[in-house]
Amino acid sequence: MSKRTFIGLISILLILGFVVWAVSRKSNSDQQAATPPLLSVSAYNQTKNVPATAAAAAPNDVVTFTLTAENQSEKIIQGFIIEANISQVTDKSTLIDAGGANYNSATNSLVWTPLDIASRD
Repeated sequence: MSKRTFIGLISILLILGFVVWAVSRKSNSDQQAATPPLLSVSAYNQTKNVPATAAAAAPNDVVTFTLTAENQSEKIIQGFIIEANISQVTDKSTLIDAGGANYNSATNSLVWTPLDIASRD
């Protein structure tokens, strides 16, 4: 085998090795866990027509809570399960509409079915 053939074979092996490494690296990065969404909660006292933090709720006031999940990454977050602990309000309130959530009495929380959260694009 000539020196030139040997160098050619080594070059091809190095190129193939780099391609395999690059493909496996991309595959591993795609499998890494997505950045969790930024969760926030706001409350509005509909009876008094003010944010819930602006006035104390009285008996029979209707207070609406809004839970927001904001994706901070470039990729869709698939199958995210949102669970909101509502133990601080359940003894003083009546849940009228869970907005598609199921009430989990064991954890005193609302749980939504897995949701896909769009990227921030």
